Amino acid sequence: MKGTKRTTAALTILAAVVLTPAATAQPGDVPRDFLDQAEYAPGGVVKIELGPLYNCAPEATSAGFAAPIKLNPVPTATIGEGEAAATPGTYQARIFCKAGSLVDSFTVKAPVTTTTPPPQKPAKPPVKKPKGAPQTGGGGTA
Repeated sequence: MKGTKRTTAALTILAAVVLTPAATAQPGDVPRDFLDQAEYAPGGVVKIELGPLYNCAPEATSAGFAAPIKLNPVPTATIGEGEAAATPGTYQARIFCKAGSLVDSFTVKAPVTTTTPPPQKPAKPPVKKPKGAPQTGGGGTA
């Protein structure tokens, strides 16, 4: 009987802890997917969105960005938009927050290059060979 009461009490406490929303983001709640994509074209538009409860620095940084991306708080989120670097590679974006650093990985893909074969020289026109006897006139004298 004592074991059943302890189990019930433990489950009640566990349910209360699990079902109670946190007032602020906890270190374990740090998202790793704040970038809108995993791959960008060189110079492509990078969009960032965080929930409204993160207390973070006003910019996101990465060697894969053309410049640090300024973050702007709006009523429902913190958002930012910037440009991907021109150099292809795999990068990490970082935002410093009170609960810890947010890190998200992304790739700047090499631009697709299409090689156009050089234009071919036009083929020589076929040689026209005369057919039949040569046309030399009516054969009369003038």
